[in-house]
Amino acid sequence: MGWDDNPYYNPETYDAEIVGEVTWSEPNWDFDYTVVWRDKDGFYRMASDSGCSCPTPFEDTRWDELERLSAHEVAAALNELQANGYSKDL
Repeated sequence: MGWDDNPYYNPETYDAEIVGEVTWSEPNWDFDYTVVWRDKDGFYRMASDSGCSCPTPFEDTRWDELERLSAHEVAAALNELQANGYSKDL
């Protein structure tokens, strides 16, 4: 997987756009994100990733492996992450 097909930096590759991003911790040469994308059909996809400054965020994220969600499902998942403490594993 290369830079061009990374959904974080190039969502247009998948006819999608980023509609939301949560940064779970204060950046200090690292990242800790949950991102929500909306695809051309109006469905949402969501993923979390974290790491130091060496890896690229979402470099191992495969678009076709992300579950298509409704807006309600995204809101519920984000509320659960916040209420129960963030975990990289959704």
